Amino acid sequence: MPNKNVLAQYVPRLVSDAVTLRGASSPGIEQVNGTMVFADLSGFTALSERLAVMGREGAEQVTETINFFFSSILEVTDRYGGDNLKFGGDALLLLFTGDNHADRAVRAVLTARSLVKKIGKIVVDGRSTRLGMSFGIHSGDFWSAVAGKPGDRMLHYMLGSEVRKVAQAESEASSGQVVISSQTLDLLSGRYAVHGGGEFHRVVRSYGGSFKVEQTKTIFASSSSPHIADYIPIPVREAMDQAGGNGSLPSEHRKAWVIFMGVEGFEDLLERSGPDQALDQLTGFSAEIIDSAQAHGGLVLGTDIDEYGFKTILLLGVPRAKEEDAANAGRLAIALRENLKSVAPDLHPRIGLNSGFVFSGDVGSPNRRDYTVMGDAVNLSARLMNVAKPGEIIVSDNFISDVGSTFIGSPRDPVRLKGKAHPQVISLLLEERPESDSGLNSSKLLGRDAELAQLNNLAQQVERGSSQTALIHGPIGIGKSRITKELSTGLFESDWSIITGNCRSHTTRTPYSSWRSILEQLCGIDDGDSIEQRTSKVEQTVQRLAPTSQDFSSLLNGLLGVKLPENDIIFSLDAESQLRRLKDLVVGLLEGYCKTAPLLLIIEDIHWADVSSHDLVSHVIQSVGPKSKLFLLASSRESDSLAAESISRVGLYELDSAKAGELLSEILGGDSQDLDGVGRLIERTGGNPLFIEEVAAALTSSSALPGSVVSGFTVPDRLQTLVMSRIDALPAQERDVLRMASVVAESFDASSLARMDTESGDPEIVIARLASLARLGFVDPTGTSTFTFRHAVVQEACYDSLAYATRRRLHREMVTLLEESDDDHIIEKYETLLHHSENGRDKERTLKYGVLSAQRARSMYAFDVAINHYETSLTSLESSNVNAGVIKTCLFELIGDCHAERGRYPTAAIAYQTALRQWRKSAGNRGYLPEYLSLTDRPALLESALTTKVGASLERSSEYNRSIRWLDNAIENIPNRSGSLKGRVFTVLSELSAPVETRST
Repeated sequence: MPNKNVLAQYVPRLVSDAVTLRGASSPGIEQVNGTMVFADLSGFTALSERLAVMGREGAEQVTETINFFFSSILEVTDRYGGDNLKFGGDALLLLFTGDNHADRAVRAVLTARSLVKKIGKIVVDGRSTRLGMSFGIHSGDFWSAVAGKPGDRMLHYMLGSEVRKVAQAESEASSGQVVISSQTLDLLSGRYAVHGGGEFHRVVRSYGGSFKVEQTKTIFASSSSPHIADYIPIPVREAMDQAGGNGSLPSEHRKAWVIFMGVEGFEDLLERSGPDQALDQLTGFSAEIIDSAQAHGGLVLGTDIDEYGFKTILLLGVPRAKEEDAANAGRLAIALRENLKSVAPDLHPRIGLNSGFVFSGDVGSPNRRDYTVMGDAVNLSARLMNVAKPGEIIVSDNFISDVGSTFIGSPRDPVRLKGKAHPQVISLLLEERPESDSGLNSSKLLGRDAELAQLNNLAQQVERGSSQTALIHGPIGIGKSRITKELSTGLFESDWSIITGNCRSHTTRTPYSSWRSILEQLCGIDDGDSIEQRTSKVEQTVQRLAPTSQDFSSLLNGLLGVKLPENDIIFSLDAESQLRRLKDLVVGLLEGYCKTAPLLLIIEDIHWADVSSHDLVSHVIQSVGPKSKLFLLASSRESDSLAAESISRVGLYELDSAKAGELLSEILGGDSQDLDGVGRLIERTGGNPLFIEEVAAALTSSSALPGSVVSGFTVPDRLQTLVMSRIDALPAQERDVLRMASVVAESFDASSLARMDTESGDPEIVIARLASLARLGFVDPTGTSTFTFRHAVVQEACYDSLAYATRRRLHREMVTLLEESDDDHIIEKYETLLHHSENGRDKERTLKYGVLSAQRARSMYAFDVAINHYETSLTSLESSNVNAGVIKTCLFELIGDCHAERGRYPTAAIAYQTALRQWRKSAGNRGYLPEYLSLTDRPALLESALTTKVGASLERSSEYNRSIRWLDNAIENIPNRSGSLKGRVFTVLSELSAPVETRST
């Protein structure tokens, strides 16, 4: 259990004091005399709407901004002895009690207003925005109630007509204004300038004075009560405990189902029947929503004031996901609507339900905080609640997409909602569809026998001497790797050679990322080989498999990290010719390798291939001899990734129900026909093998097995949610290791994780946790201390759940680890360093490793990849960098060089002209270049050199007149002593047509 003093930070002092006095968390209702403040962050709705287009990162920035303002306001509140009762999105509900409570409340608000004016201008996503706050203040006797299930979960409510007056006062205030009620004005000491009359008044300023207030350090003196924990949702308490007991939960991005329920009728009940009977119904209401939420795997986040009474917020999917969250959200909403009729007949709920990704975590200050969720999905759910009438459940189109035909609904006309540019599609949720009328699809789907037979038939053609290429395609989790493995096993037993290369999402900009491992296997290179050993193996392999290409073997230096000597033949070739020779060399090696036995060459996930790898795949397909016994199998989600007509396409689709049942039976170790409801399970998986595997894993770990209980087990409609439900079920330490690994790469080693794991720092402990994850099916070992994610979706689910701030920190840690590693092959890690620098928002290192990665790509003739890296460096260059102009000059010149080397001379001319403009703009501030960059000529000659490059590029583009003008300009600006540069210019001029020669004479 988390520390009690920490738990008290999540509970209003009004509640913790009452719990300590009573010695228990029993239901109760009492009037509290004081002054209440409703503080609303004005301008924030527009900001959050703008950030909503950024998706998850926008939600995170919203929360960061909220915390910045809330912590400042709460510090002032503490100083004046106030108590924060509720966090309500972009609003706070504050209470001041005791001596001079009205004066202290107004003085605190005026101080907070001055503070907001100072900190109100913020920059988000590069744009400046000014935020303010509006304040409503009312003094009176407020009803404070606690109700629920003692020892389990209790809820705190602020109720009654006096509470509504606070909200009314705030509604009268514009941004930056403080509006008080007449009751508050009557209690003030007269030291304020107040405008207006009637029920509400505007406070302009105070005339000074001071008040004796409690010290902040005494606020949590009553936090020793063990019953404080009852006021925090059980799943949140459990997650806090797993996080180490310090009360701080990691901020995360999560798919959540958000239910807002506004409740009308309590105020009338209170006035009609008195506080005791009102408390009875409130207790029944609270116990019902707590029980229903827990029964459906959700939680009651808390309560807040509402225009018509009060509202409650319920969540599924946070802080831990469960397999049935989507359907259970609908079931929970229906249960609340139906069950509350009997336990609280005078309370009338209006329910809004929406789903989407939210940012979850703590908001507030170190002294007073709360666990909450924020994001567009939360805002939309609240808007739907406002649309609903008493007794109605209004759901979004997002929710309908999640649950499909599981529920019966009645579409409503689209509605315009605050914060939405377009009308929103909504429905009235009626009931869950009976299982017999669920509309499940029972049509037969294709199995795998036909596809495997097709592949084996192609393999037989290869054995008869006809080279073949097949492309397996289908969605993620459909079984591409599984059928490839089965094919490989059979062909290996028939004396085929098997070589596999993998394309990864994080290597999409690493030149020839998949081909490096293919060629290393072909050459017999091991991970521990020195450069000398690698060089020797490559040299021997080229001599054995492609002896006629030995003169070009040094072209493999950059790709394989070897040091074969270059010769005059290589030096005589231009860059484009060297690239063609490199491709032909790879073809020759493959053809030589498969002369003695057929070769199955597998390239997995080619949709993630970098441009160079994809280009080489196409070249091999088109160039390999027709009798080379080569079978290239490229696995992809996209059927048209490779356009060659000679490719045989093998599409994989969902399993039919019979085969899905067989797969499920095999995994569960029994006959699926004996399991009640398994048919429905299979339908919910859509026949996707990975879905079926994940469902089976969840079933086998569930205490609900075996027997007919399975009939009530449903699976989510989105694989990521299902995977997250399994990840959330892991022990905290294993889960943390998995999350860190998701930042490193799809393949990773324990030593790197150990250095990132501040808790243990011990590779052996990390290896033990990874071994546990391997037993549970999350990762696969690839060596004694190296592992890989079993499914890419596991990595993606982990990574996507991380807060952006956490991702950036871990990415930056990876850069530091790689830089500090004692590795002779650091040059081969430039792309990895760039990946982590860019995702870590380290602009200085992104600039550096973008350039170094580009230089490495150019050494392998991957000019398009190099251009991409140079452009990444440009985007990372800070405008405040005093050397920005000269760095841009250099980068644009290098981009022009790459285009010129590919023969794209018009584009090269544009890049050189851009470099020239940057050079001229930086005339007054030409600082030093970083050590990894250099100009092609001395500063005094650079303008003429760039002008010459423009002219030369135009000449090669056949734009002779423009070329002459640029070259003439170059000659005019060349210093007298720069004969070599003049020589370059005249060389270009001499290549121009006859009219140019006539002009020269």
